[in-house]
Amino acid sequence: MFVSALMVSLNACSGSDDSDGGDGGNSDEIVGTWKLYGDMVEGQVIPDNIEPCDDEIYQFQSNGNLKITEKFCGEPSDVYNINWEKSGDNLYKMVAEGQVVEAFYVVFSEDGQYAYHYESVDEMQTQSYGEVFKKS
Repeated sequence: MFVSALMVSLNACSGSDDSDGGDGGNSDEIVGTWKLYGDMVEGQVIPDNIEPCDDEIYQFQSNGNLKITEKFCGEPSDVYNINWEKSGDNLYKMVAEGQVVEAFYVVFSEDGQYAYHYESVDEMQTQSYGEVFKKS
């Protein structure tokens, strides 16, 4: 009877550990669709004043795929499909054909709706300059 109870208990636990949806992917905060919102300058968020038909969209998928879409008024969209990975605290990398294309630092707002993107640790610590993305 004890062995039966143990088997049921182990089977119930094995499914609950699968927090990433079973795809073996990444359950990081960055997963989702993010649109460029503005800039971070000296600790202040400055929303972009861009045309409604312009957009920069980053779609981070839990399986490590990243689709970047850049839309400019009256022109065809540029679409890039590469990979992403988290490399440490706040550190992410964009990878194409096995090579790191860009390393960047991200800090998320408390509500998880904004991501502050910095190119260096210094920019991240001082908030001197960065880009602001809003989750959509």
